[in-house]
Amino acid sequence: YYPVKTNAFDFALVAGTIIFVALLASWIPARKASMQEFSLKS
Repeated sequence: YYPVKTNAFDFALVAGTIIFVALLASWIPARKASMQEFSLKS
């Protein structure tokens, strides 16, 4: 039992924030990696 009342909007807001931060954190390194020259060493 918690002394606060939760509702669906709170869960949606937290989930949306987590998804936004995760996408932002993965997009920046992916963009840097996509701009680099790529070659396979054989």
